[in-house]
Amino acid sequence: MAKIALLIAVGQFYSGDLASLPKSSTDVDAMKEALIDPELGGFEESDITVLKHPNKQRMEDAVYDLFDKGKRKKDDLLLFYFSGHGITDESWIFFFSTYETRKENGKLRPTTAISSNWVHQWMNQCPSKRVAIILDCCHSGAFAKGLSAKGTANALIKEQLGGEGRAILTAASATEYAWAKDEFDLSVYTHYLLEGVRTGKADQNGNEWLSLEELHEYAKNKISEAKLEMNPEFYPVRQGAKILLFKAKTTDPSERYRKEIQRYLKQGKIPTFARSSLEDLRERLQISQAESQSIEQEVFAPVQKKQENLKKYEKALREALAEEGSLNSDWIWEELKRIQERYELQDEEVEPIRQKIIPEIQQQQKQKQKERQAQEEYNDNLRQYEQEFSKAVEREYPLSSHAWQQINSWQQSLELRHEDIQRIEQPILAAKYQEKLKEEERRKEQEAERARQLELQKQLEKQEHQKRPEERLKREEDERLRQQPQENVPSQPQPRQVRFLSSKKARRSVLLGSTALGIFFFLGGIPLGSGSGEIVSLWGIVCGWYSMFWVFLFLGVSLRRYSLRWWCNWVALVTQAYGVWYLYVYFTTRSSLFDSPSLFLCSLIVYFTSIYIGRW
Repeated sequence: MAKIALLIAVGQFYSGDLASLPKSSTDVDAMKEALIDPELGGFEESDITVLKHPNKQRMEDAVYDLFDKGKRKKDDLLLFYFSGHGITDESWIFFFSTYETRKENGKLRPTTAISSNWVHQWMNQCPSKRVAIILDCCHSGAFAKGLSAKGTANALIKEQLGGEGRAILTAASATEYAWAKDEFDLSVYTHYLLEGVRTGKADQNGNEWLSLEELHEYAKNKISEAKLEMNPEFYPVRQGAKILLFKAKTTDPSERYRKEIQRYLKQGKIPTFARSSLEDLRERLQISQAESQSIEQEVFAPVQKKQENLKKYEKALREALAEEGSLNSDWIWEELKRIQERYELQDEEVEPIRQKIIPEIQQQQKQKQKERQAQEEYNDNLRQYEQEFSKAVEREYPLSSHAWQQINSWQQSLELRHEDIQRIEQPILAAKYQEKLKEEERRKEQEAERARQLELQKQLEKQEHQKRPEERLKREEDERLRQQPQENVPSQPQPRQVRFLSSKKARRSVLLGSTALGIFFFLGGIPLGSGSGEIVSLWGIVCGWYSMFWVFLFLGVSLRRYSLRWWCNWVALVTQAYGVWYLYVYFTTRSSLFDSPSLFLCSLIVYFTSIYIGRW
């Protein structure tokens, strides 16, 4: 197994179109020094090729020799290190700059640089399965005080230089700059890589070997602590991350203790059973208790921070899926991706969390869906029971034992809980009870009202019965007063009224006179009416009727026992009887109606006049 390295530095340019990079030569010198150190890289100096500011042809030859399939074997370890400008053309093809690289009209002339596709072509032909590529490359760009920028466009590097057993380390992403600080002799990325090698601090697992992954993580953490606007990236292919490029050199007791602590980084804590051995090591290395605790906190700080960030991401993932309720929302995953980047988490770190949480959320959503459906069915059963119970109460209240048996069967068939049944039944029964109370109150009020009306009617009837004689006398008095002139003289002048029969003596005199006159006419009218001659008969009719009229009229007025209407009815009745009697006498004494027409006519006049008087 051979270790072959090609170190290229391109910091000077013939055309002057690209900014010079004076630290690129120092980078390759420092890298060579670390590689040939037997305690670090263990490379043979004859197996290391160093090119500084080469032209395109010389650089292509060196790259070809590195990956020559006729010279390389499967177990060889190949290292390609480049410090210089990385440039992309309009098609985003990555190019390595050379001494001859220039631009035309502000654009790269591709024939003056080496395409990554060309490098990839020879890499694919190489049989070696362990290839390490370290690119501290940049292109001209931003400058800041104390810093010189080296831009890179390695978003396409993994695609264009990836392969089996390969690992690609880049100083920055495609849209960033790889910085070089004035206080460093080397470029920033190369400086921290070699610092991790020389101090042994990059050895995280304590196995006294530095893998490409450990070197990259150490440099990346240091750049992050320096707060530089660059994000080194690492592209391992298959087992490329585990390629062991350097040994871990440790002479400081604190660093040796640190390496022992770093062996437990994967577990995230120091096991209890390992504490006693670590304590013995601390005493043997003569490290104080405070210093050992400080080293432990420093070693586990990134792990603890990572674990805290993972817990925060897990919490955010749970809350997002629980709040939105959908796993197919693009917006949710975009926002979670931003949260992941904010916590500096890789996809492979959050993937186990997703694999654990998403099935749980899906199961929870299914369970919630089932619970919602069951609750909806249960609510429907409650509404149905409420309707049926209301109808039963409306039909019959209070409920009979048979009705309660039916209700209990409903409850069992609907599988209702006791507390829900009570919550439904109590308001309905209470409302029905209040309704019955109000109906009973209304019935009692109606009965009381009827009793009161009956009592009032009885009282009125009693009062009416008591008032009847008085009212009858009062009505007779009013009738009599209407027939007599008013005693009170009105305020306005009135015609003088003659008071008729105002005294008992006058009424008695008129009564005696009218009675005598009526008897005279009556007694004289009978023989005259039965005599011969029409005049004599007519005179008898008139005398008889006249006598009866006056007798009854003055009898009623003088006695004032009954009303005038009553006496007039009697006068009419008597005179009608008298007229009928006289018609009877006429027909019995006359052989024909035409024997005495005038007498017959007179009899009719008397009869109908008596009827008119009766109506009056």
